[in-house]
Amino acid sequence: MAARRTLEAWGNKWNSRRRKRPTGSIETLKSGSLRVRVYAGVDKVRGDRRYLTETIPAGPNAWDQAEEIRDKLVRQVKQGRQPKTDATVAQMLERYLDEWEGSDSYLESLQSYVRNHINPIVGAVKVHRLDVDVLDSFYRELKRCRDHCDGRPLIQHRTPTPHKCDHRCAPHEC
Repeated sequence: MAARRTLEAWGNKWNSRRRKRPTGSIETLKSGSLRVRVYAGVDKVRGDRRYLTETIPAGPNAWDQAEEIRDKLVRQVKQGRQPKTDATVAQMLERYLDEWEGSDSYLESLQSYVRNHINPIVGAVKVHRLDVDVLDSFYRELKRCRDHCDGRPLIQHRTPTPHKCDHRCAPHEC
């Protein structure tokens, strides 16, 4: 019995002396820069592993900066302040519309808005990157031109089928 107590005491002493392994990693790139990488959990939408990464340019204090950034990223993850998903606006809207329980005609209208206006402008933006500037530019583009023509000369045809153009086919006006 006494031997068991001393082994338990020794084990506890050993565990308290062990150095904890830091969470995250720092790797040296070919350019000499350092990449900090910290595991941030599983993506809530896509189900794959997520990592927070940051690159530090090569320099005399690069390793110290990398360790500070690694510690900062670890704190972010522990406090739950990291984004929960890397999904884009298009992916989130697709998921939302797949679960739609309203009327079919309204669903078709929503799908049309997403296809014609949202996806071409902000569909590729990651949801956690959406901010006031992105939304402001999106609304400005919607006000500027409903066809999102980028100012290119464009003819609006009266029908999508092959035809002879007449006065009903006119240049696009924003």
